[in-house]
Amino acid sequence: MVKRMSEGGFCSPADEILAHNIRRRKEIPGDFYSLLRLPNLFIYTQRMRSLIALLRRERAIPLANRKILEVGCGAGDWLLYLVICGASPHLLSGIDLDEVEIARASRRLPQADIRVGNAAKLPWCDGTFDIVLQMTAFSTMLQHELRRAVAGEMLHVLKPDGFILWYDLRMDNPWNPGIRPVKPKEVERLFPDCSIRLKPITLLPPLARQIVPLSWVAGLLLEKIPFLRSHLLGSIRPARSTGLLPENRSS
Repeated sequence: MVKRMSEGGFCSPADEILAHNIRRRKEIPGDFYSLLRLPNLFIYTQRMRSLIALLRRERAIPLANRKILEVGCGAGDWLLYLVICGASPHLLSGIDLDEVEIARASRRLPQADIRVGNAAKLPWCDGTFDIVLQMTAFSTMLQHELRRAVAGEMLHVLKPDGFILWYDLRMDNPWNPGIRPVKPKEVERLFPDCSIRLKPITLLPPLARQIVPLSWVAGLLLEKIPFLRSHLLGSIRPARSTGLLPENRSS
């Protein structure tokens, strides 16, 4: 069931994000990001490989007993990816400004706690989640103040031994003026006194769309060149963290 935050109204920056999302939904064909398109499948495959390696490094696997929140979950794609990796749907939560996307996420993940709301004031208690993820949500926030507020909320709802899973743009996208990349130095400012481990991944999507239909292998080779990688993937652990999630215990 879709739930709305009890606080009234969204702040102006949040309204701008919502307007941008609605505009993009009208401008972009419905199947533009479909995995049936070979470049999207290439990006998905490489991204999932890196995601699984990160989860293993953080000793977060198995995911079955982990409580996980996605900030800016949209239609729930990343939450579904985590289900594929073993996460339990009833332990998943998500929040997004867009009612249309949230309604779709709720249909796809009926057991999850999916809410319409502003991530600058999360409606969950402190220390609730083992993993809090954001996947290209921060690059849609153009104001630093909003980014800082959301970052603080993510830390508040994280368990002492949990971590933030980060994936976002590190480069400008001239075809999408409604986003702004998040450089490593800004991540450090947003999460002071945290242990941050980020690495560039993802072949530039415009380049992937040109190369991969001609040669998947060429795409793999180009992705090995760091300056052709458009995003940062990694983990952020607060200073209070002991460094590793505890091993899963059977209930």
